[in-house]
Amino acid sequence: MSWEEAFRNPPKENRIHPFWFWNGDITKEEIEHQIEEMSEKGLGGMFICPRQGQTVPYLSKKWFELIEFACQKAKENGLESWLYDEYPYPSGMSGGEVLLRHPEAEHMVLHHYAFEAEGGVEFTRVLEFEEILYAAAFQVVDGQCDPEHRIDLKDFIGNLQQTEIYQKTGLTAYNNKRFFTYGPREVLVVTLPQGDWRIEIYGQAPLGDFKYYGGFFDPCNPRAVRTFLETTHEKYARQIGDRFGDTVMGMFSDEVGMLSPIPWSRRVPEEFEKRKGYSLLDNLPALHNHTWENAYKIRYDMYDVVHQIFVESYHKQVADWCEEHHLSYAAEVPFMRLSTQRYSTIPGGDTAHEKAGKSLEWIYDKYLRHFRYSANAVGSLAKQLDRKQALIESFHSVGWTMTMQDAKWMIDRLGCSGINMFNFHAFYYTIDSIAKHDAPPSQFLQNPYWKEYRQLADYVGRMSVFISESKEICSIAVLDPSPTLWSLLGDPFQGFPYRGEDQEEEKLCDQIRDDWVYTTKTILLNQLQYDHLDSEMLPQFEVKNGRLIMGRASYGLVIIPPAFFYEKEALNKLMEFLRGGGHLLFLGKLPDKSLDTGITDEEMEMKWRHLLTEYPDQVTFLPSAGAFKDAGMEEAMISCCRRIVDAPFEICLNEEHRKEFITSIRADEEGNIYVLLANQGMDYVEAEIKNKRKHLCFSAEQYCLDNGEKHRLGTIEEGLTLEFAPLESKCICFSPRESREAALSSKLPKVTIGTEEPMQIEISGGNILRIDQFQMSLDQIHWTDTEVKTFAEQCAEQPVLAAEQFKFESDFGTPKQVHIQYPVNVSYRTTFQIQEMPENIALLLDKRTITGNYVICINGNEIREKDFKGVFINDQNNRICDISQWVIPDVNILSVEVEVAIESDGIRDPLYLIGSFGVNEKRELIKKPETAQFSPDFTEGFPYYSGTLTFTKEVCFVIQEMPETFILDFDFKDTCLECLEVRMNGHSLGVRAYTPYQWECRREYLKDGENIIQIRRINTLANMLDGTYFDYGKHELIPIYPVSIKHMLPASSLL
Repeated sequence: MSWEEAFRNPPKENRIHPFWFWNGDITKEEIEHQIEEMSEKGLGGMFICPRQGQTVPYLSKKWFELIEFACQKAKENGLESWLYDEYPYPSGMSGGEVLLRHPEAEHMVLHHYAFEAEGGVEFTRVLEFEEILYAAAFQVVDGQCDPEHRIDLKDFIGNLQQTEIYQKTGLTAYNNKRFFTYGPREVLVVTLPQGDWRIEIYGQAPLGDFKYYGGFFDPCNPRAVRTFLETTHEKYARQIGDRFGDTVMGMFSDEVGMLSPIPWSRRVPEEFEKRKGYSLLDNLPALHNHTWENAYKIRYDMYDVVHQIFVESYHKQVADWCEEHHLSYAAEVPFMRLSTQRYSTIPGGDTAHEKAGKSLEWIYDKYLRHFRYSANAVGSLAKQLDRKQALIESFHSVGWTMTMQDAKWMIDRLGCSGINMFNFHAFYYTIDSIAKHDAPPSQFLQNPYWKEYRQLADYVGRMSVFISESKEICSIAVLDPSPTLWSLLGDPFQGFPYRGEDQEEEKLCDQIRDDWVYTTKTILLNQLQYDHLDSEMLPQFEVKNGRLIMGRASYGLVIIPPAFFYEKEALNKLMEFLRGGGHLLFLGKLPDKSLDTGITDEEMEMKWRHLLTEYPDQVTFLPSAGAFKDAGMEEAMISCCRRIVDAPFEICLNEEHRKEFITSIRADEEGNIYVLLANQGMDYVEAEIKNKRKHLCFSAEQYCLDNGEKHRLGTIEEGLTLEFAPLESKCICFSPRESREAALSSKLPKVTIGTEEPMQIEISGGNILRIDQFQMSLDQIHWTDTEVKTFAEQCAEQPVLAAEQFKFESDFGTPKQVHIQYPVNVSYRTTFQIQEMPENIALLLDKRTITGNYVICINGNEIREKDFKGVFINDQNNRICDISQWVIPDVNILSVEVEVAIESDGIRDPLYLIGSFGVNEKRELIKKPETAQFSPDFTEGFPYYSGTLTFTKEVCFVIQEMPETFILDFDFKDTCLECLEVRMNGHSLGVRAYTPYQWECRREYLKDGENIIQIRRINTLANMLDGTYFDYGKHELIPIYPVSIKHMLPASSLL
């Protein structure tokens, strides 16, 4: 298949591969149904994810039966299957089994204590109960610790029980009272010689409680990682290994990293001495005292050791296992430096979690410092390692207001960053009750826009094909200052925030990190591209024809932002690069420190300065005394980049909109050059693509990612000007040619339809009233307001429990623990008002909206769980009960009695009324509206409705005055960013899921005189599930009709 054929109809490997959350009662019937839906809507495959909420025991025989069934059905439906290696996450725990087998492999945290002490008097301090690694006192001379006057304090530390316990027990017939102590703590007691002293103590302790598992393992422990492979991967191999590399394509590893603020493992001291040749334990004070001899080198060495053993123990072992079993190793994990993922078959990251319109500069400031969250970093690594795919896990926690426009906007940014494998978070097996709150949205069959999802799936597939089959023209590499940030205690797993205790050092760490981010974002905001360059990987590059080459990467310019130092091998490679004709651009300051014991700082600084004098035409230095953002670095830096980098095209935008665009210039094997331009802002903008190859003219074609078509734009010599709607992207192909041809006009006349007057309105299915606020009571006398949530969360927010609801328990010799005395009988009540009786009305909830034994009453009429019937409104677990016979045209009382047996019981999620009614701003049920105003926010009368709303109006046309073909749009332009279909006299003009919201219409569809135009608007689940809409102008989530429970409960209704 040629790449243009693949572009028109993308193959499965290029299509969306979402996380498929198995988070409920999994059945073969529903598995088959959901796989068929994925196939029909144009997905390429899925990652099968064990997830919180599932009811099938993980890694059990039944589990593997369902996995095998799903893989077979995926194959039958032309989809790839991928495995997710954990339940739930992060990876490495086998659902908790690893720590059961290896308690010694518990994740450790390094703690530091520092005290000022006066000699001659007894000094006492209570510490955490942990293994003391280092304890010493240093005499303070002239404000500095004197390492020559050091006293070892480990022998002065013991432990004491800190908690006193009095218990009444019945051990004998003669005494039932006992005294115990509990809770050991380390205690330092020492009297130091006369003078001022500083005490430094380091200890290591288990991480402690951690999500899902109650603890976490140490990924630097190779035995624990082998057990992880044995208890998870080998089980999969035994059950479905015959499918590996055929229909099961790979294994996904998620979020494994080091959790101590200063990365730490039990293995570090031993491995440090083995690899670095000296003792870390003797030099631990260097971690928090930069005046310690060789402090920066010691810190770098420690982080380097952690990095090495982390990568070798976890990533290499998992990657080797996957390779042996013919599986790709896809990893979305925190980086310590870019090379952390060097063993990944598919390097991955985790970004794109915003609604459309968030400024690019905000996104760059937040994410470029953090390799894991930077698509640029992931794309750079994949290119350098010559990996076919670069993966981003995207969209988690964007929330239920996320539209296909939001998704497409983020996909454009990822594509421009070199990403070609799109892993959507997530497709939920079910959104039953509180399972829907697992970092939503679910972009699956529960969402109203699912019926039109093929549009987005095809768009994403074409973006992937385009990125996969072309090569980015990127000549700029930015050398990451990771070694320096390590030495300044920047936490690499969290985007290099400072983890030390020195305020001045924190400012230095922040400035070096921020200058690096400023450098990279400035390149991007000037419509240039760059790649990250890791000094650890730099020696592996080949120098050829003045360029650094590795994999598909080729750089003629290396930019070096401020840094203390780089590895000696990296400097040697940069010198080789200069000898071969390459260029360097130093920003701010030159490196001035040494990592090598045989070379002083002064000697190393001279080596870097020598480059300026030895290669004056190839090395540029732009000094800066302060932070880049205040130093006016941009103009000189970009001018230097443009002078050195001979790009075929330059993107010209006015200053107002320059920071709203992202550009990727790419080439194919035929010599064609492509410009992918994405408007990430909310304005209408003109952009010029200026031809920098004055001796060439180009034939220009637009490759439409929407539908796979090509449109000729004519021949250009000077440049091409394009118009962009808000959030619109365009892909233009430039083919060199010798002769000029006339430019082609692609503009059609436009007809704009007004929507200022109310239009006829119809909805698909019933309207919704969302009921999410109640009063609750334990005695039906004292009532308190609450939102729907679990009983424990309600109790945490409101003081509803009386003394008799608590119990105090303890084992022999241990402190009393306070627990709620279950079961607890809880009463909930609320009201809804009906102004005009609807033709039909029902109560709608999810299967597990209320847990615990319960009874619902409508005006005193009981409804039990058995009275509800299954229905699909937005999930297979929806349940409905007709209440028409019990409601009245007045205030109606809805009450629920729940026997709460565990803390997660209660009314956990909203209840809904569904039927043929309207809803006003007071949340009262009114006559179902026949007309409504089209609003970008929500539709009055149907504020909580999620589904398809059809607006109809009549428009008069004079046939003779209408062009043969024209563009039809509406006066609301591109302000409604949901899924819209337009019909003209019954003819569908197509569905638009993103800007520009314009439709091509033919005169043959029109009638002389009155014409019927319909707008079918498909919104999201936010209206129903969250009761919110998103204001793109304010970039803010807005509640729909916020009404307090007090307004809903008139006193007379509850007497």
